[in-house]
Amino acid sequence: MEDERMDEFQIDDFPNEILGMILDRLPFADLLRASYVCGRWSAVVATFCSHRVLLRIRTNERVEMLSRFRHPKHVAINFELGFVLHRVMEWVRWLRDVASTLETLDITVGNLNLLEEVELTNLVELELSIGRYVELEMYDSEQVDLLNQFLGCLKRLKVAVISASGRVMSKISRCIYSLRNIEYLTLSPTSRHAVQIADLCVMTNLDQLKILDCGVVDYPPENSIRSLPMRLEALTLNELDVRDVSRLQMLFHNVLNLEIIQPISGECLHQIAISWPTLHRLSIKVTRLAGVTQDLRRLPDLRTLVLHHVGQRAFSLRSSFRLLNSLLRIRSLEMLVIFGHGDFSVPDRNPSCEIFLNDRQLCR
Repeated sequence: MEDERMDEFQIDDFPNEILGMILDRLPFADLLRASYVCGRWSAVVATFCSHRVLLRIRTNERVEMLSRFRHPKHVAINFELGFVLHRVMEWVRWLRDVASTLETLDITVGNLNLLEEVELTNLVELELSIGRYVELEMYDSEQVDLLNQFLGCLKRLKVAVISASGRVMSKISRCIYSLRNIEYLTLSPTSRHAVQIADLCVMTNLDQLKILDCGVVDYPPENSIRSLPMRLEALTLNELDVRDVSRLQMLFHNVLNLEIIQPISGECLHQIAISWPTLHRLSIKVTRLAGVTQDLRRLPDLRTLVLHHVGQRAFSLRSSFRLLNSLLRIRSLEMLVIFGHGDFSVPDRNPSCEIFLNDRQLCR
């Protein structure tokens, strides 16, 4: 009798909570198809599975298409592509309706008026791109006030990625620096912009800072430099001049993870090794390998090294063996990542260190 009852049992006999747990295990494409099976399944997906859904929205689509996702947590929306005004306003109204449930938002806007009355009280991560074709004149005091009001509601925000032209970034930077609870901040100006590093002093919880693309650092005068009050441990810069290493170290002396995007000189690497001897992770680009390993051995706690060789000379089996053999003398190394062209020969030294050559893990 029990077997007969089990044979008659259907998936729709499960309560919504259990059905939601089952559907939540489906790959996203299948989950989306499941939401079309019937009204009940659509409601279950929207209620119990929406945390998995990253809604990438084109504003020329009809808002009704995704209206069943009543409690989305992750949304990416571009208010510049396919700009049809009445549909954009429909999406803005929808965004206001679901704002309280969002935890991450990736949004591109040209006019900050679209963010008016969007109260993202539970937002944890924000990626805000201000359109590259926006004229500076659009960002008058009213627009800046709107951004300040928008950011002021983000009490739980921990991660912020801000992209704008350098001229626009300079107008809104004080709004950004007012985010006192931020732990991870990325500034990505699309044209040259000098980040006033001293203005970060109010961001006392900042743990990771990235200044990318056309961003440069504007340091205070050396005789007035003081260590900033945050315990910044991860720092990524687009470029670093050897003359600025000591000033940077005075500002951020707790850095454990350092990444420099543009190639650096051997002298700059030498200063880095002296300034932050306790580095755990270092990612750099070099044009010459001469003297690199000697400076890196000054870092006794280095666990991860990412080394981009952008020189024109290709590795030979002999030169790569010599380089790797020297780098693997750093006993603390747990991961070594090398990008370069040519042939590689790997020694047996330090077998516990994982080695990646051009994104391919090497089995030893």
